[in-house]
Amino acid sequence: MWRGRGQAVTAAVANGMWTFLDDVARLEVPADLALALRAADARAAWDAFPPSVRRATLEWLKTARQPATRDRRIDAVASAAAAGERPPIFRRACLPVRPAPQDR
Repeated sequence: MWRGRGQAVTAAVANGMWTFLDDVARLEVPADLALALRAADARAAWDAFPPSVRRATLEWLKTARQPATRDRRIDAVASAAAAGERPPIFRRACLPVRPAPQDR
């Protein structure tokens, strides 16, 4: 519902949502992700990702609702970086593969 001029901003400031993603915008790597990247020897791969990929990945990690979900996401990001791949959120879901057209 519309709150009127300025009330939405005031509410966001009051509940912390106004600054919730500031660290993500600064591309600050959280300690748990840094540890996982170091363990997977994947920090260089992470740093080589475009800033847009790092920012979206950090937001994906930060918005996990459960600690177990965040842990799984961090493991997936570190594993993908170690394999030279982008994080899972940037890969297509398992879509059916159409066979290549036959030469006639």
